[in-house]
Amino acid sequence: MSDYVQKPFRVMPFDGAIWALEGRLETFASEARKELKQVKASGDGQDIARAEEKEILMLHAGSVSQYDLSELRAYFDAHREMLS
Repeated sequence: MSDYVQKPFRVMPFDGAIWALEGRLETFASEARKELKQVKASGDGQDIARAEEKEILMLHAGSVSQYDLSELRAYFDAHREMLS
């Protein structure tokens, strides 16, 4: 997100911020899948369970459409001149 703040999408800054968040959350989910794959190779049941929980959490967090983003939208609307 800090990279996005440095170079926001000028035409639609709010949408650009959402896309940046979605991209980062997708990266977290991808990393969690990779971790789960590695842990499964180890065969440790507790580590596998933790990695599975982490993957589920990351996939759930990546569903940005489920969140009420009205406060974030209000912030962008209030600071539109700074973002243009």
